Amino acid sequence: MVPVAWPRRGIARGRVALLLGGLWFAGLFPGMSGCARWLLGEQAGPAPAPTAVAGAEPVAPVLPEPTRLRVAVAGDVTLRSLPSGQSPFRHVAPLFQAADVAIINLEGPLTTRTAATPYKSARDLAARQQFLLKCPPAYARYLPEAGIDVATLANNHTMDYRAAGLQDTVDLLSKLGVASCGAGENAAAARRAAVVPAGAGQVAVLSYLAFVSEGGRAACTPATEQRAGVAVVWSTGEAVTAESREALRRDIAEAHRQAPVVIVVFHWGIQKADSPLAYHRALAHLTAELGASAVVGHHPHVLQGVEWHGGVPILYSLGNFVFSPSPGARGETGVFDLIFWGGKATRVDFHPARIEDSTLRLLTGEAARNLSRRLLRLSQGLGKVKGEMGEEAVLRLAKPDG
Repeated sequence: MVPVAWPRRGIARGRVALLLGGLWFAGLFPGMSGCARWLLGEQAGPAPAPTAVAGAEPVAPVLPEPTRLRVAVAGDVTLRSLPSGQSPFRHVAPLFQAADVAIINLEGPLTTRTAATPYKSARDLAARQQFLLKCPPAYARYLPEAGIDVATLANNHTMDYRAAGLQDTVDLLSKLGVASCGAGENAAAARRAAVVPAGAGQVAVLSYLAFVSEGGRAACTPATEQRAGVAVVWSTGEAVTAESREALRRDIAEAHRQAPVVIVVFHWGIQKADSPLAYHRALAHLTAELGASAVVGHHPHVLQGVEWHGGVPILYSLGNFVFSPSPGARGETGVFDLIFWGGKATRVDFHPARIEDSTLRLLTGEAARNLSRRLLRLSQGLGKVKGEMGEEAVLRLAKPDG
């Protein structure tokens, strides 16, 4: 359970339930929709428990019907160089708080350690080919205050201050009630899903580094059986290895044993590129076919398009979120809502925003419409997508017909 965000959302749903219930009993609301029945706790009856069959795969948890889930996802967050005493999320927090689950990528350990990773050379650091990032632990409180439930850690900065910096980060997040995944004391821990409450059930989140370059992966400290580090999808050239494919299949299957909705998050791509490589599209399609409910990416520091594959939404790059500096296109961002019904994704909603002085601000008017139109064009370049502009320039990207 996530102790910070979960009670607030439970209370909010309870208030709506009391209102609907009062209207119904007063005769002012003669028919209750399925959503209202769910809010009031009324169900058609308990689902029969699955019968155990020797040698059979465990059955994924079943949510009571109908079940509508909203999972908010956002991009790279580096909590440094922040305005004094002010949360960088204060203008977008209501979007996170309204969601059943909110997920960000934490780019940099929450630590005061000074011993840096030995895998980023002094030459590469001096040439600004590599960077070391860390975040003051005092800023961590802004995550649960904003309603963020999960921080993914499989990226190129989590291990910048070695295993000790990672442990500081995981311990502090846990203390604050924020789940984490994608890095751990060994490969098994790094690959373990974060499973968090969501509505009447749970959502599982898996996090992986998926760089193509062998040198790029090595600099990020991949986890092994004996070494702390980040979870990695391994590739040879531009093809996922058979071993990584099988490990990914197992991870997704295990996550589905705990939750009907499994979000798989990759740190991948080419910085400042507004379209994914063929390798990343192939990996995303594979992940969808292996059972992911949604595939989410980041690292390019700019927005990339949304694609649907076999009914699964793929968000190739969420862009920066709290990141300084973020000039030009690197400052264009937003909150993406993944809408699920009965465990299946039906729509992606994009709330356009911009980073200004390390603070998120929701866009309005023509600026919001322009950014939503740009995301729609990027998405159409990836294939068939149904897009429409909603209120306040929220872009709705629905699963295409056929």
